[in-house]
Amino acid sequence: MGDLAVTVCLNGVLVEDRVIPVHSLVRLGEASDALVPFPGADVAVVRLGKRLALRGRTLDEGEEMSITLGATLVHLRHTHKFSPPSTLSTTLDTRFLVAAVLVMVIGSWIDAAEYWVDHQEHGAASPLTQVVEAFQTFQTSPPSQIGAAMQSASDGLISPLDAEPEHRPPKADGPNHSPDDHISGTGYYAWYRAAILDDAHQADEATLRYLDTPHDPSVRRVMAQVAYNRDDYEAAAWHYRWLLEQFPDDRDTRIRLARAEKRLGFHHAEVELYNSVLDVDPNNVEALSGLSIALLRLGRLDEAQDVLDTLLTHAPMHPYTHVAQAVVWSWKGQIPEAVASLEQGFEARVQLSEELQIELRRDIALEPAFHSLRKDWHMRAMLLRHLGAAAPRPTI
Repeated sequence: MGDLAVTVCLNGVLVEDRVIPVHSLVRLGEASDALVPFPGADVAVVRLGKRLALRGRTLDEGEEMSITLGATLVHLRHTHKFSPPSTLSTTLDTRFLVAAVLVMVIGSWIDAAEYWVDHQEHGAASPLTQVVEAFQTFQTSPPSQIGAAMQSASDGLISPLDAEPEHRPPKADGPNHSPDDHISGTGYYAWYRAAILDDAHQADEATLRYLDTPHDPSVRRVMAQVAYNRDDYEAAAWHYRWLLEQFPDDRDTRIRLARAEKRLGFHHAEVELYNSVLDVDPNNVEALSGLSIALLRLGRLDEAQDVLDTLLTHAPMHPYTHVAQAVVWSWKGQIPEAVASLEQGFEARVQLSEELQIELRRDIALEPAFHSLRKDWHMRAMLLRHLGAAAPRPTI
């Protein structure tokens, strides 16, 4: 497990640079027992297996995040575990070691070993018994497996034979949703983030409750929503999948998981989730809108058009009907028409819940299909008309 590297800058001047181990929980910031003190926040960092959890996010080894607190900038990084080289690795394949020993002592050693094993009382296997059993396994293994084991053992890198392989996430079907303000020259991402209430206290409290009661659905819902609001879509999806396993009929959880999968670029999973919602709620506008866009991304154009036609029939004036149309126009390269459709959706946003109004901002700021729109003056002019000084500002 890696440690936590913490740097604190005040008005651009480095005032703290430390690496601290996190075995269970440590506190940073304003708490009286904070290992690294700084003003503006009380941050709890919790060890969750190989990850570190803080403020609703989880950091794998090598991942990092920054917290801005007025004039204070706190940078946190989960360092990689350092494994010093060993003269005799404990991960060497047992069968290879047995073979090496037998090469040296073949003959009378085996007779003595078998005699000794035969005269032991029944119970837990002794080290010698384990060696003999390992040798028997070695003898009955396929040559290809033995060769691979010997090669790995010679490198000192093999893991136990019964260890499960590390989970590797599937390849995404499309791009993940990330800021492109450096390309568009406009602060769409900062504008979207300004709409989210960054409740650090709620995030820390949820993390601590999760440590105590990881199977409490109410805690998992808060953790999922906090992670999603921090743009940690992988963590959000993980929590939502757990919730869906416990409550398979929860449509809201399916929709929220589909959003997270969309942000990560997993559109086949997104399609499956939307279809499962539409099986029981055929006119669900968010599911129809999301499904039409996901199918378009996957190149299933006829299906996408059919879903869009259904959406236009059942909810022609809904904001997310206009958003789906904007994606289609943008995909065709017709920027003015795309902006016009998006403007209709933006004008009708009062119909949406607060959560979906933020989701609309997130789409405007991060949706890959709107990449060309964000670079175009039509989009900036449209938002300036509606928001005035509160519109996204130029970054250059």
